[in-house]
Amino acid sequence: MSGKVKVKLFAQVAEIANGKEFELEGVDVREILKVLVTEIDELEELLFKDKDHAELRDDKIVLKDGRNIDYLDGLDTEVKDGDKISIFPVVGGG
Repeated sequence: MSGKVKVKLFAQVAEIANGKEFELEGVDVREILKVLVTEIDELEELLFKDKDHAELRDDKIVLKDGRNIDYLDGLDTEVKDGDKISIFPVVGGG
C-alpha cells in the first residue's frame, strides 16, 4: 500500500533543495527518498552511501512522524497517507 507523505528538509539539505517541502508518494522511507533524489540529484550523495540506496549516510537523521527510523524499520519503515518525513544533518557541538 502506498502513502502520500510530506517531506521537510533542514539545514544544508534544505539549502540544496532551496528550502522546498515536498509531497511524495511511496510504500516505505527508502522509496520516498529515492523519489526525492530523482527530483534533486544533488541530494543523492548527501543522503546515501551508494547508488543502490542501500544505506543512509551516517551524518543524516531521518524521522517519520518525529521518530528516528533507526528505531523503527530503517529505510524499510512503511509510510501511509499523512505521515511526515523530516531529514536533518547530524549536528555536533561542545
